[in-house]
Amino acid sequence: MLAALKDIFGKNWRDIFLQDLDITLASDVNNPLYGEHGAAEVFGPQKGATPEMIVCLDRRARTFARMAAAQLGFDCSLNNGAGAAGGLGYAFMQFMNAKMRSGADVLLETVNFNSLIEDADLIITGEGSADSQTLMGKIPVKVLEYGLRKNVPVMLIAGKVKDVAALLKAGFSQVQCITPTDMMLTEAMKPTVAKENIRKAIMQLN
Repeated sequence: MLAALKDIFGKNWRDIFLQDLDITLASDVNNPLYGEHGAAEVFGPQKGATPEMIVCLDRRARTFARMAAAQLGFDCSLNNGAGAAGGLGYAFMQFMNAKMRSGADVLLETVNFNSLIEDADLIITGEGSADSQTLMGKIPVKVLEYGLRKNVPVMLIAGKVKDVAALLKAGFSQVQCITPTDMMLTEAMKPTVAKENIRKAIMQLN
């Protein structure tokens, strides 16, 4: 396809399509397109991919990126966020000349978060499921960065928690799972139940 576009419109076909077009991507992950921390390896298991599927997806992503780089003369496959949304981050940066920004940074800047925590003694942030992936540019770790800069402790609460040691090592003052061990997920996700679980978890924080 890339070769066909080049044959039809010439080597400057991207300039023709992208003139007067400025795209900024907001992503909450920093993963590259492929490799140990790539889209298939990290997010494939979440979507139900088998180990064999993951190997195949990763290999094909590498091949596609190599072919695209050969046609365009540059490669965005290892850029931060290239592996976002199954590789859409890469596609937009490689073919649409998009600029990648941290989605968390965009959101926190929009609400002027820095000024909101100016006089804070404690920050409580949360996520549906907190684990080592939380540290890959997601909102809670960005909130943590703001808190650390102002020497304000940041506590993390989540409906499900894994990799507690890594989260504490990153700088969270405390990590708390809000869901009782004997509660079914369907029950825990009900808004009124979740609200009560959050209240109870916060009351238990030191």
